Amino acid sequence: MRAFPRRHWQDRRNDHFSRADRGPGAAAVTRVTPGLLAILIGAAVALILFVPFVAASFRARGGFGWRRAAAWFALLISFLAIWAYTILPAPLPTDDYTCTTANLDLLRDLRDIIAIQQGGSSLIANAALQVTVLNVALFVPIGFLVRILFRRGIPTALLVGFVLSLLVETTQLTGLWGIYPCSYRFFSVGDLLHNTLGAGLGSALALLVTRRRAGRPTAGEDVRPPARVTATRRLLGMLCDVLLVGVVSVLAGLVVGLAGAGSVSDPAETSIGTVAGLLAYLVPLLLTGTSPGESAVLLLGTGGRVPTVLARIIRAGTGLGGAIALSEFVPVVGDLIAAALVVGTLVLVFTTRNHRGLACLAAGMDVVDARAPIIGQALTTR
Repeated sequence: MRAFPRRHWQDRRNDHFSRADRGPGAAAVTRVTPGLLAILIGAAVALILFVPFVAASFRARGGFGWRRAAAWFALLISFLAIWAYTILPAPLPTDDYTCTTANLDLLRDLRDIIAIQQGGSSLIANAALQVTVLNVALFVPIGFLVRILFRRGIPTALLVGFVLSLLVETTQLTGLWGIYPCSYRFFSVGDLLHNTLGAGLGSALALLVTRRRAGRPTAGEDVRPPARVTATRRLLGMLCDVLLVGVVSVLAGLVVGLAGAGSVSDPAETSIGTVAGLLAYLVPLLLTGTSPGESAVLLLGTGGRVPTVLARIIRAGTGLGGAIALSEFVPVVGDLIAAALVVGTLVLVFTTRNHRGLACLAAGMDVVDARAPIIGQALTTR
């Protein structure tokens, strides 16, 4: 992960110092910036993948756990951070940088640490030591999460760390796979060693906070028995619906904006995006009586006033669909009604039979577990 702009570096050992000094193209990039970039991109990806993740979790494990979701999010951030630090800071085409050669000396980093110490630097301020520690620390979450999420031990963590590090170092050696005419970062066997050790250390640290739990489902067991409809599950389904509408709206607005190349006004982009988001929510609800978020958490909308289509229209109008449409297309009064619908929904989720909420109550519909063999015998809570 090293580059040497000719105007700043005479001695390659100095590469261990601040990356902010690596030429005008990288002057604004600090050691913190790639990490922040990884967090921002990771948050956006997590929002896009949240609904599919919830759906997969319910189908694979019979439910959804926030701690496990946080672990997957941490794994996503870790991978993105590794690649951000692999690529950044990258020189601009106008930058004056020197092509690097591979470092095949396994003890070079150790000698650099000793050399800087002999120059009178304190151990904490030793830049070569800082880089070594960071190379280890960057892969600690990988090994930790390999044990947490996949229940694999130190050998697997070491293998994953080595393969991932090798891919990173090869990416640097090839100039981002040919994007640059030559390598602007070092391929270093020392980095391979430190990254691999970091993954192993992370797996060992995970032993301090995890234990195999008795009764955990194993492969082949049925992890999807019918379960009660709880307020938490209903709220999670509603959150999935909100995120689905929001993500589809933003993506549709971006597509319209890019396709229109400035010919479509911002209000029009917003309106088109909102309509696309509403359709993603309303079409499944009107066709099946179940919203996408409810499908994700394995709930099923059933019953309702006759005719069925009327019940579904009432539910759509008094639920999320109506709230968003009123807020977006009816000035002032629409916002007030939408707020009332949201408050009423949240209150009634906790107070109505089977946590139906406002929309299902108005439509005379019920919400049951989709896995119940007989809908009429679905488990409920009062």
